[in-house]
Amino acid sequence: MINRSNDNIRVIRGAYEAGAFKITDLLSEQRRLVDSQRELTDTLSEQYRALKMVRYNRWLQAFLAGASVAAVGLIIVVSLDLIPAALLDFPTIAVALVAFLVITVMKVDVAR
Repeated sequence: MINRSNDNIRVIRGAYEAGAFKITDLLSEQRRLVDSQRELTDTLSEQYRALKMVRYNRWLQAFLAGASVAAVGLIIVVSLDLIPAALLDFPTIAVALVAFLVITVMKVDVAR
């Protein structure tokens, strides 16, 4: 939004210098840019305040820690349930073992 407002100001300034627009048109677009910048600042300030509240809320931190443990437990249970159906022969077992070792020993980030 702010980039678009900057582009609009450039276009309107060029048109103003060419005599196609009045100074009030240029000032109006500059005012819109200032309003957009203020809205962005307000939004970022509100986001920071909310993040600070979450970061220092002990009850919420405890809940999130418990939810993380529950999610890991669920992943482990489902994985153990799927292992017999997925690892049928030696090549699949070897690939699974190599992948597990690469992820755990080399600490490869698989999310990237």
